[in-house]
Amino acid sequence: MLTKQMVVLQGERITAVGAEGRVTLPVGAHVIDLSQGTVLRGLIDAHTHMFNTRGPKTSTEAAMLIAVQNVQADLGAGFTAARDMTSHGNGYGDVAIRDAINQVASTALVSGIHAGHRLECYAGHRACKPAGQHGRSLG
Repeated sequence: MLTKQMVVLQGERITAVGAEGRVTLPVGAHVIDLSQGTVLRGLIDAHTHMFNTRGPKTSTEAAMLIAVQNVQADLGAGFTAARDMTSHGNGYGDVAIRDAINQVASTALVSGIHAGHRLECYAGHRACKPAGQHGRSLG
């Protein structure tokens, strides 16, 4: 475990990492003290299904709320990128969630806060798919 380390971000990019005193902070940098925490890179959930299989009495709204909760659980567990493989009968709901995440992230970046989550969507009913996977990139 390394201590007294610094991570410098400019926009949404890491521009420097290293021991305190060896990394130069840009003038006017906003410093966040994480000395009592653990910093690790974001994890990637490379095969997830944010939507549950939709039951006959499940409304579109209920399915979407469950999917949003699943995405939030991934983020809370340290996953900062996810690849959703299918929406389980919820049309392009996964694309709508991806677009909402991207919209919130770009708005947060303007405010100086990064939401930290990316989502790549795949539609299992499409013919084109990555080798060894089911799905097709939509974005």
